[in-house]
Amino acid sequence: MKKNKGEPHLWREANYYIGCLFIVVFLTFFIVVFLTFNVLYQFKITFAKELNGYSKPLISPVPDSYLGVLNDSVFVQIQPIPTPTPEEIKVEETITELTEFYGNKFEVEPSYLRCIIWFESRNDAEAVGDSGKAVGLCQFHLGTFLGFRKQMGLSQEDLRRDKAESVKVLAWAISKNYDHHWSVVNNNLCRK
Repeated sequence: MKKNKGEPHLWREANYYIGCLFIVVFLTFFIVVFLTFNVLYQFKITFAKELNGYSKPLISPVPDSYLGVLNDSVFVQIQPIPTPTPEEIKVEETITELTEFYGNKFEVEPSYLRCIIWFESRNDAEAVGDSGKAVGLCQFHLGTFLGFRKQMGLSQEDLRRDKAESVKVLAWAISKNYDHHWSVVNNNLCRK
């Protein structure tokens, strides 16, 4: 019986094409994965978890309206960075001016103050947290605020909602190494 010399050649070609197809599929998979991660990197990635009925970002500062939580699960939601309104720009300028002024006065980095203010209140002087105990831009508890003001030689009024007074006390407290009073510092979200 005579062997057909064309058969082994056909099998080699088929194996070659199957191998090439495998490599193309493999490379396509990794390109898709790479592009997916690149897209995720280009947008703000927000991890959220429901904590006491309040959604807070754990990684990047994005407005709470961009967060969502389903059944106490952690998830990723990609959102474009919103364009600030003129009112938000004005608030930012005011906070920038205050942190620059009091940061320089008490020799504290203004960007460090702005970081604490952002994470504590999202620049909202009317913010209330810690079950109603923490108030204002810097989320002072009343006892802490009045204690710091007493050490500063200032009046014992509850001025936590006053932007200038709140930033002044924050800058003074940071200059005296009282920054451990803010969880954002303890959690390394803001660093000197």
